[in-house]
Amino acid sequence: MDVQGCLDALVFTLSEQDTIDPAAVKGYLRVSPVWATGEGAPDGFIHLTVCVLAGRPPELLSAVSDRLYSQALDLFRPALDQGVAKVTLELREMIPEVYRK
Repeated sequence: MDVQGCLDALVFTLSEQDTIDPAAVKGYLRVSPVWATGEGAPDGFIHLTVCVLAGRPPELLSAVSDRLYSQALDLFRPALDQGVAKVTLELREMIPEVYRK
């Protein structure tokens, strides 16, 4: 699986979303050496955390979340079809007054 290609595709998709500044988008992969899943769940999981500055309407946040989640399902289809992983996505809003970059 081309993990870098998947990450690049997700970054590109987020960069294309309304009100998102492409120059501000950053992506990284973190592999956890230790994890646990509940009984009956696949042994692995792919979790996407997307952080955006607060202030966007809920409808836009939902659209961004839906678009990225749908793309992640497509990108990681082999792992899903093999039953070795599930995909989750969490969209967080950061408080602009305390966010620094």
